[in-house]
Amino acid sequence: MKPHRTTKVWYLSLLLALLSVCQPAIAQESETNGEDSAAAIERVPDRTQTIYVPFSKLQAVFEREGRGVFLPYDQFEKLWNAARRQEYTPTESAPPVDSIITSATNEATIQKDVVQVEATLTIELLKQGWNRVPLRLADAAIQSATIDGEVARVTPAADGGYQLLVENPNQESTRIEMKLVYARAYTKSPGQNSVGFS
Repeated sequence: MKPHRTTKVWYLSLLLALLSVCQPAIAQESETNGEDSAAAIERVPDRTQTIYVPFSKLQAVFEREGRGVFLPYDQFEKLWNAARRQEYTPTESAPPVDSIITSATNEATIQKDVVQVEATLTIELLKQGWNRVPLRLADAAIQSATIDGEVARVTPAADGGYQLLVENPNQESTRIEMKLVYARAYTKSPGQNSVGFS
């Protein structure tokens, strides 16, 4: 059943009457407080809120690179304060190399066509665990290598020379002493003999 035209007019009249009654009341309240209508409007807090209504392309808009995360300010403040309370603990930087040869003493002896060298190396192991110490000596023959009287682990290196493999069981740097004997044939020429080691 459709509403009668007279009923529509009656509702409209009632609405206009309510508006005419409310407007003077608001104006009277602002005048009694000593404020004009503009100041009264400024007093009203802004309660604007953005609401996203789901639609068919919602995932394509928000699920992409550079998207944001929206959360209430009180939750953001809790996360922000918790992050600022965490103590900064700087991580220890690792040394750029595993080991260093801190000193080397060499004593060379000429035997027929060969130069033999007895070397004493002081090596500092900087990291815990296995360390590679490059010895080079690509053109020489290693005859013996010992650490504290025990046979040292000397293996060929990728560059064609030799390397020492040694384990450091301590967390701190450790110094070891290595005895190394190596030899190489020297070059003979009229008036001059020469030898070189890498």
